[in-house]
Amino acid sequence: MAWFVVIALVAWGPLAGSIWWKQVNLLVMALAFGGWALLGKRSGWAAALIGLSIAIKPLAILLPVFLVFHRDTRRAAIASIGWVIGPNAIGLAYLAWRAHDTSAADPIAYYNHWTDRTVGAYVCTKGPISPASLGCRLLGTQHLDVTRLLVLATLGIVTLLALGTLRGCVGTSFRVLAWACLLSPMVGTIEWPHYQIMFAPMLILLVVSFIRGRGPFQLVVATAVAYALTTLVWYPAMSLPYQVSSWFGGHRETLPALYRILTITMLGQYLLIAVGLSVWSGTAGTRPLSESDMASAPHDAGVRP
Repeated sequence: MAWFVVIALVAWGPLAGSIWWKQVNLLVMALAFGGWALLGKRSGWAAALIGLSIAIKPLAILLPVFLVFHRDTRRAAIASIGWVIGPNAIGLAYLAWRAHDTSAADPIAYYNHWTDRTVGAYVCTKGPISPASLGCRLLGTQHLDVTRLLVLATLGIVTLLALGTLRGCVGTSFRVLAWACLLSPMVGTIEWPHYQIMFAPMLILLVVSFIRGRGPFQLVVATAVAYALTTLVWYPAMSLPYQVSSWFGGHRETLPALYRILTITMLGQYLLIAVGLSVWSGTAGTRPLSESDMASAPHDAGVRP
C-alpha cells in the first residue's frame, strides 16, 4: 500500500504542473515539512524553516495559525512569524534602495499595488481556481472587495471547524500539518492547479485512516474522486482527458475546453475538506481518530503523532 501511495503521488497532476512551470513549490514544502518535523526537538530551527518557507512563498501560510492553538508548539509558531516578517522587510528595504524611494518599503502600499495590478490580469480570469477567483468571475470585479471578505469569512469558519477536529491533539500531530496545508492555498486570490500539491498531506493521512478502518466506503470513494479531480490537468496547458484522447487521434484541446476542466478540478479541494471534517468530527458513521491511534501511524505510512 505504501508503494501504491508513492506511485500515485509521483503520477499526480499538481506535481507534474509544479515541476513543468519551474515553481519553487517543492522547496517551499520541504522547508515547511522540515520545520514541522523539528517541532518539539529544535524549536528554534523549526520556527526558522517554517518562517522562511512562508517568506519565500506563502503556500503554508496557515501553519503558524494552526500551531499557535497548541500549547506545545505555540512558542515556535510565534517565532516563525518573526522569520516571515524579517526577510520581507529586507526585501522591501532592497526595493526602496533600488528605486531611491523610501515609499517603496511601505508593505501596505506594495500589497495594494500588487492586488490592483493582478485583479484584471489574473484573479478574475478563467485560470485561477481559488475561491476568491471563482467569486470574482461570478460577481464581477466591481464586487471583488466584498467577495474577498466573504471568502475569508467562510475560510475562517472552515478553519474553526478543522481546529475543532484537532482538540486533544498535540501540535506536532500530522493532522495539524495536513489541515494547514489543505486550507492555506485557499487564502490567496490566485491559485493555479499546481498549488494543489499542498493537498498531499491530507490525502496521505486519509489513506492511513482508511487503512485503519476509519471511514465508510463512500468516504473512501470521495477521496479517490478528489484525487482524480486534482489530477485532471496532468499535462501542462492540456487536460488529462484530452491528452488521452489525442493518443487515439482525437481533436486538439481548445483553451475554453481546458478552462472547463480547470473549473472541475477546483472542486477537489472542497471535497477533501468535506471528507476530512467527516472523518475526524465523527460524523457520517466514522469514529474520530485519537492520539493513541496516531501513535501507531508511523508503522503504516510514515506518519507520526
